[in-house]
Amino acid sequence: MKSLGIYIHTPFCAKKCAYCDFYSAPGDKKTYSSYASALCRHIEESNMTQSGYKVDTIYFGGGTPSLMPVREIEHIVKALRLNFNILSDAEMTIEANPDSIDLKKLKKLKSLGFNRISIGAQSSNDDELATLGRIHNFDGVKAAVKAARVAGFENLSLDLMYGIPNQTMESFKKSLLDILDLSPEHISFYALKLEEGTPMAQCADMYSFPEDDTVADMYLMAVDLLKERGYEQYEISNFAKGGKVSRHNVKYWNLDEYLGFGPSAHSLLNNLRFSYVKDTNSYIKGIFDSGVVVDSREEIYPSEQASEYIMLSLRTANGISPTVFEARYSIFFDEIEKALCKFSDMGLAEHFGTNWRLTPRGFLVSNSIISELLIALENSKTIKERK
Repeated sequence: MKSLGIYIHTPFCAKKCAYCDFYSAPGDKKTYSSYASALCRHIEESNMTQSGYKVDTIYFGGGTPSLMPVREIEHIVKALRLNFNILSDAEMTIEANPDSIDLKKLKKLKSLGFNRISIGAQSSNDDELATLGRIHNFDGVKAAVKAARVAGFENLSLDLMYGIPNQTMESFKKSLLDILDLSPEHISFYALKLEEGTPMAQCADMYSFPEDDTVADMYLMAVDLLKERGYEQYEISNFAKGGKVSRHNVKYWNLDEYLGFGPSAHSLLNNLRFSYVKDTNSYIKGIFDSGVVVDSREEIYPSEQASEYIMLSLRTANGISPTVFEARYSIFFDEIEKALCKFSDMGLAEHFGTNWRLTPRGFLVSNSIISELLIALENSKTIKERK
């Protein structure tokens, strides 16, 4: 049986953050109920119990999945169990904001099978949180982590952001140390990126952002400090202790198959990539009225797969395997290796066993490195051509 990941998009947010460009929408009791019913119907229509796939990861993302009433989440989980072959040791993750969870809800989520929780902390500085448009403070983060532990969650991830307006190296390091004091098994930290159309991007002139060099130093400092504290970096922005990597997210970077449900959710199945409409009401109506909910659909050809393999593999600490690359895509690796050797001389790439990977400094300029490697890919010969 082949493995499959499932992603459930729950678009509801109590308040849209100033920097966020993900699809989200406000919700109420009626909307939660109709949305959960639409998801269950969609899951039932996609019944894959006889498909030969086994589900080893389930990820409820958003939005803020934990905003939904537990009763509705329970209906969705039951529909998944009835219509998919879910392994007993499947990783089940739910994203949460500190203000949307309490001990009672967390205990119920644990009883439904969720064994991993990802909490959006972002900073321990309340002024920075307010700038980002977050509605919690750091005391709320600490309370949420304590409640999650009492509820029995032994795999907890915390999100942290750097490059926030008015943030200094000192304030970022304090946030990182405060997060470490909470002893999460997993930490994701991301540079703030101004996305077109977001409130923060529209008012960018009003903010004082750290210099690019300072932001780079924040990243490198965090990489070193997390390593000292026993966290293994397994992707540009993700660190885990005790092997607690996000198994679901690893699927994306490995180009493994996954199936998404909900507005704006994406899927990769049988070399097809498809997504659903970015509107909750249109999604609900489409499901119940047998309408069109697919927003995009494309077949992924081998040449595109080779490009994606390079782009996604170089996000990870394992990097690119020349052997796997040549076997999978029938393209010689030598032109790409020449380019990597150049970046190795610059301290931006390195050999890792038989693989090639980027160094932490290489991660900082990964987009430009990948661009050159894709040019090298275009100049590479296929095994068939050389024969």
